Formats: sequence, structure tokens, C-alpha cells
Amino acid sequence: MQRGKKNSSTDVYRDMWRDRNSIYTDQLLDDGAINPDVVLIGIPYDEGIISSRRGARLAPERIRMAFYNLSNYCSNHETEISNIKIKDYGNLVLQAQQDTYNFAKLENSISKLARSAKMSIIMGGDHSITNPAFKGIFKSMKARNKTLGLIVIDQHYDVREYDHINSGSWLRFLLEDGDLKPVPSFILAPHGFRYPKKYVEYVKRKGVTIINAAKVSKYGNLKVLEEISKSLEEDDLPFYLSIDIDSVDQAFAPGCSGSSPGGLLPFEIFDLVSKISKNFNLVGADITEYSPPLDIGDITQKLAAGILLELLCGLESKSI
Repeated sequence: MQRGKKNSSTDVYRDMWRDRNSIYTDQLLDDGAINPDVVLIGIPYDEGIISSRRGARLAPERIRMAFYNLSNYCSNHETEISNIKIKDYGNLVLQAQQDTYNFAKLENSISKLARSAKMSIIMGGDHSITNPAFKGIFKSMKARNKTLGLIVIDQHYDVREYDHINSGSWLRFLLEDGDLKPVPSFILAPHGFRYPKKYVEYVKRKGVTIINAAKVSKYGNLKVLEEISKSLEEDDLPFYLSIDIDSVDQAFAPGCSGSSPGGLLPFEIFDLVSKISKNFNLVGADITEYSPPLDIGDITQKLAAGILLELLCGLESKSI
């Protein structure tokens, strides 16, 4: 792994128009922290995308560029993120066209990072990275005699029938793995005419709870949290949250490989992510499928960075 960015070395990300009275998120970084609250790592990988719309490998640095120029105060939540110690490990160095090697390295690296922090946040990268990332944190939890649930916010179900892991099949491979199957599992905000009925039926047979985008918008995020809570056998169950940026309406997330109209609004996903982070025991999370070359006016870049901040707002409210 490349070294994380610490204080002065974040100068490369600093916008010249910063307000001198503001405190920015890069000041939360503590490269020397032995047990940070949050670890960040970038996964510059998009060889799992099953279309020609690649570019997600460039996302980690673009997310950092926006993230480190945001204030540590959130007006919506009236919350100042000041008590969280973050350690940024930079980007994982991967090999081109070496999926088996890359996924094994990712799994092992995330497993090690998860032992030292309360939450690991992974910046993708395409959605195939969630498979090895989940496995890494699953192993870390298993070493503590804990299981790991999964919450996915995504336009798609990602259970296509391929003979290898990619952005459209990563979840099927997890659900078919008897040793690593996430229990319980939820898919939030699928929408549109992108999948046949048989995939929905398959997901339900595997015990996954689906709450589509129409229901999220109609009933609200508090109702979504109630539905998740009803399925829990223990209040403090560790969860992994995977956020595909294409869950957001295409007008607000043009920079991704599979966006379409009818998704969540930015405020809806911001509120949903912060509430999940606040109310559940998140030990891992990822943001995937943001593709800078496809973006317009940095709309999706700012959205991804905002989602990252909402994760931290939820953690801050727990008084870390």
C-alpha cells in the first residue's frame, strides 16, 4: 500500500479558496494513530465492470480531492466532526489483468486494517471489489466470534450468472458461499427496468430483504431502518454497508457506469447513509462505481465525498 496522506502532505488536495475560519476534514487525519476510529483505503480497480463505461479506477483520488476540501461541520445535522481520528492508507497497489491476485490482496489487506479500527471505509473502484472487501472484514469479525450482516444500496441486484466475479455478479458469489454468506442481507433502492424477475426471485430465495427505491421514497428512511431492525437477532450485530453510486438518480450521478432515471435524490441517500451509520454497528463500508471520466461538472465527485461525510456524521453522533 502507498503511504496515507498526513496533514502537510494533503496540500496537494487543498483548494486555494479555503475559508481561513473553517476547519477542514484533512485536519482529522492522524497518520500515527495506532487504533484510529476510521481507516480509509482506495481501490483503483475497474476491470470488473461489464460494460465499456470504465473509469472507476480513477475515483479514489477524485473523492479525496473533494473530501479533504469539505468543512468538518454539517449544517443539516448541526454536527461538528471533531472527535474522529482517521488514518488514510492511500491506494492499494494492484496488478493489471490479475483478478485472482488482486482480489486476494484486497481481501487480506482489508482483513488486517479491520483489526485496528472501528470502521474501514473503502473507496472504489467498481462494485466487484465489495466481494473481497466483505470477505476481509468477515474474517476479521469471525476471529472475534462475530458474524457480519450486509446492507447494499444499489440500483441493481448484482446476481447475474457469470463464472467469475464482476460488478454484475459479486453478490451472487457471496450468497452462494456457505462459509461467508452474509446474514442478514438487505438490498435498498433497486429501481428501473434493468433486471428480469428471476433475479429478484433468486435474491428472495436466498433470504435477502429488498426495499426498492419507490418504497424508500414513499415511506421514508425511518421506515427502512425499522424494517432492518425487525430482522436482527442481536442489537449490536456488525454490518458492512456497500453503496453503489448508481442508486442515485442519473441527474445527480451522471459519472457512473450504470446510472438511470428514477433513483434516490441526493438528500435521500445522504439521510439514509447517516441514519444507518448512526443506528447500526457499521464496521465496514464502501463507495463504488463513481467514474470521473463520465462525470459532468464534478457532480458525482461531490456526491461521493458527501456520502463519505455522512458516514462520519453518523459515527460522530455515537460520541466516538
